[in-house]
Amino acid sequence: MRRQSGVLSLFSILGGVGLLLLALFASGAAATTSMNIEYGPAGQTRTAWSDQDMVGIQLSNGTWEFTGGRTFIMDGGGGTLDVDWDFTTNADPFVDGVFSFTNNTGSTQDLVLTYSVSVVPSLPVATGGASVIGSMTVDSGGGTLGHVLSGGGTPDPMYTTLVDGSVFETLLNFDSTLNVPFGSAATPSESFGLPGLTKPVPGGVSTSIGSRLSFSVTPGDSVAFTSRFEVVPEPSTALLLGFGLLALKASGRRSNADTH
Repeated sequence: MRRQSGVLSLFSILGGVGLLLLALFASGAAATTSMNIEYGPAGQTRTAWSDQDMVGIQLSNGTWEFTGGRTFIMDGGGGTLDVDWDFTTNADPFVDGVFSFTNNTGSTQDLVLTYSVSVVPSLPVATGGASVIGSMTVDSGGGTLGHVLSGGGTPDPMYTTLVDGSVFETLLNFDSTLNVPFGSAATPSESFGLPGLTKPVPGGVSTSIGSRLSFSVTPGDSVAFTSRFEVVPEPSTALLLGFGLLALKASGRRSNADTH
């Protein structure tokens, strides 16, 4: 009977750990999401637009979906830039979705889109992973999906993951320019920390995760990016935390029993 009782106690502890971890992660259901878009002729000063408190729809599985779009009218009647988004997120946390852009101006345009989601609760020790692919559809004259050039003419990565507002990892780096003579084409599909979300996050996650798309697109052409970035608590740390809390609780119960 004592051995059976011990086995049952072990299963009770494991079940308690599972419930504890579920409770910890479920507490972060309400995510604060923001987006910032910078746009302008390639190599020139960009105009910024932002939505710091986006309104989404909560789905049945607890994630939040954000869909929408915006048309930016260029100064001097130089045409428009159309941006559309459809992405899901949660404070557990992850961000994924599709972002599409159409350049209806007469010149190559730079676009930098940054989006982020709050992380509740924080993850002192975490691992993560991400993936991204870009595609382009051109008019009859062909076109190019290129890199935005930062200070000194250095090409920026097309995809950057962010932790607490700082760069974590990058994908589609400095050799990812896509020249399309006609029709459609896609960049390579790139990832890190997959499968299994294995890339350690130095210092963990305190407040937020996010992603940044940075690219140039030729006139008359359309670009779309599909991406996902996710982080999770480092498994052994989460289990140790759960076992530690349950052990303290069990110890308290034994102490109470000894006093009676």
